[in-house]
Amino acid sequence: MNKNDEYQTLINEICTLSLISEPERFYESANFKISDVDFTLHYQDRDEGRAILIYGDMGAL
Repeated sequence: MNKNDEYQTLINEICTLSLISEPERFYESANFKISDVDFTLHYQDRDEGRAILIYGDMGAL
């Protein structure tokens, strides 16, 4: 099993639910808009361990 197989599976499932073809385009960095909120998912394999960074832009607070 590749280190980022779980992340790629997550991206594949999001793309399947969203009817997006070619999920491999999103493996490096994934940008999605859900209910007018922009989200970015970014996979990192660091010395401290693996992480998925999730950024949500909800506009002005």
